[in-house]
Amino acid sequence: MTRIPVISLLIAASVLTGACSRGSSSAVEPVSGVTPGHALVSVYCAGCHVPPRPQARAPGEWAAVVARMQEHRLRAGMPSIPAGEMAGLIAYLEGGEK
Repeated sequence: MTRIPVISLLIAASVLTGACSRGSSSAVEPVSGVTPGHALVSVYCAGCHVPPRPQARAPGEWAAVVARMQEHRLRAGMPSIPAGEMAGLIAYLEGGEK
């Protein structure tokens, strides 16, 4: 009887860890109706945690937050966020992209 819960936990753990995989692509594919900045959040943030709300921080704070997340990505063996995409991500979070 305890095998079913254990198997369920193992499946859930593998699905959750797969969302933050090391082999993710750095290219952001355009999606209809989604701004480029929102797509960047989906690719680089939402794979590991709940996507941040731009209003959660003051505009001047986002660059440091994104730099800290970049360090976490690198320590986890994930590919770095390319400089141009990092600038777009910060601009979106700071409210520069509508």
